[in-house]
Parts: sequence; C-alpha cells; structure tokens
Amino acid sequence: MKKALKLLLMYFTFLIFGVFLATILYSFFQSVLGFVAGKQIAIFDWKNYLISLIFITQCTLILICPLMSYYRIRRTGGIPFLITYIILSLVTWGLFFPLMLQLDKKFVPHLKSEIVEQSLSGGYFRKLDDKIYYSFDDLPATEDEPSINMLVIDTNKDGKIEEVRGGKNSSLYRQGRPFRDILIKDNFQLEEHRDYISFRFLILCAENALEKGLTHWLGYLSIGFLISAIYGLCSMFAWRLINAIVCLFMTFAVVLFNTVYYAPFMESFKSLTFMHNPFFEFLSSYIDEPFLCLVNVFLALTFIAIGIINYFVGKNRQGE
Repeated sequence: MKKALKLLLMYFTFLIFGVFLATILYSFFQSVLGFVAGKQIAIFDWKNYLISLIFITQCTLILICPLMSYYRIRRTGGIPFLITYIILSLVTWGLFFPLMLQLDKKFVPHLKSEIVEQSLSGGYFRKLDDKIYYSFDDLPATEDEPSINMLVIDTNKDGKIEEVRGGKNSSLYRQGRPFRDILIKDNFQLEEHRDYISFRFLILCAENALEKGLTHWLGYLSIGFLISAIYGLCSMFAWRLINAIVCLFMTFAVVLFNTVYYAPFMESFKSLTFMHNPFFEFLSSYIDEPFLCLVNVFLALTFIAIGIINYFVGKNRQGE
C-alpha cells in the first residue's frame, strides 16, 4: 500500500511540475513566434500563458501514464500498485482529459480573440523567395487598417523595382507562418516539413469525438487504453534500461501511428476493399475510424497479456 501511495504522489508531482515547467517554456516559444523585429516582445502575456497552460496540460495528460510506467520500471510493484495505476489511468482519460477539453473549448477561443497580433514593422527589408519587400510604415495587421505602399525588389537578373499595396493578407504574413515575422523565421532557419508527431492534432480529434457523442468518445479513448496498457511492458526484459527504452519507443510509436493514420498518403490504404466491409460500415456510425480503434484495442490487449504472462512467469521463478 505504501508503494501505491508513492505512485499517487508521483502522479501529481509529475503532473503539476511537468505542466508548470513545460508551460513556461511553451509560453516563451509562443512569444517568439509572435515577435516582430523592431518591437517589444511580450514574454509574460497572461492570455498567452493561460492558452499555453491548457494545451500543455492536455499534452501532459496524454503522456502521464507512460511516465508512471517508467516509475514502475525503477521500482517493484504489486497488486495495490497496479490497482492504483488503473484508477489513475481511468481518472486521467475519463475525467481530467475531457475536463481540459471542455476548458479549451470554453476559454481558448475567447482568449485568442483578445490577443492583438503585432503588425510587421516598417523600415526593414524582408526577403521572400526572389523578392525583397520594404515599407516605411507598419504593414496592417487587421482588416480595419488601410493598406500601405510597399517597394518590391526583384533580385533576378532581369528583375525590376515596383510599388504594390500591402495589407493584412500580404504574403509576408502567410509565408512567415508559424512565425509572425519572416525575418525571425529566417533567423531560425526552419525548413518546411510535415508534423508526423502532433499532440495538437490528437487533441483536435478528441474535441471532435467528444462533440459527436458518447460512442465516438469511447472510440477515441482506444488511444488512451493503448497508451495506458504500455504498463504491461514494464517487466518484459530482465534489464530495466531495456524496459525503459521499450516503453519510450512504444509511446512514440503509438502517438506516431495515431497521427500518421490521418496523413494524406494513407488515403490509398483507407480506400482498400476490406476497409469498407459491412462490419466497418456499421461501426463507422458509432465511432470514428473503426480500423484504427480496433488496432489500438488489439495492441492494448496484447500488452496487457504480455504483462500478465510476465507476472506469472516471475512468480514461478520466485517459487523455484
């Protein structure tokens, strides 16, 4: 029982301190994304911090069960330990996570609407592809502000200098994303890539499932069931380091699989004949992506079976 209470303590320790530290870092990152050259950076904007707090808490709740599994690897468990872990997993996915989704839906859109995005400052040369843009005035950030004149210098061999009107829909804003200022983006030297590990996408899927109803939400919880079932791999090998690597890899693989499944290149797989059989067609009326849910549940049951087998094998060895 003492070990079970320690697990409960570690759960809230990981949750509170993990959320606190990660929120500070993520809030600072969001401030950098919104920074504009020549203007003051707003590091401690409480609205930005609160939005970051809600998002980071959701991400932490997704990962808290694997963290508990890692804690289990370092210490021997038992039935009370396992029961406590199961209760914490149920509370995480059945109470805390949907609660944070509701808070996100209720407060975040309102907070985002109150955040004033900075306009691109004038007096700076900004390079976009083969053209350089320059303006004396700030580039408007809202529809209410009138457009301004901008000089566009074509750097090609036969390029020319022309004057254009620029406003909120300027390509400087679009091409600078996710940064507000393309000058900041160029300094970070980011390359265009697709996110195959996306907690934000998983959270969006959770919000959609929760809005559709109970059965869709239960279908989404298959990923929570699978992540929680990674606990069954804690004693798979004799070496703790290997067990920790296995749990880390499986957590990464679960998030990767549940994100990549929605990628465009998977459409050819989803169009296969067996994906449209009567059984899947029936399930699709109640849950989103029946095949994905069934794979999650199957893998979760497999991990649980591995854990049960390892438990009884270990008991037999101790008896010998």
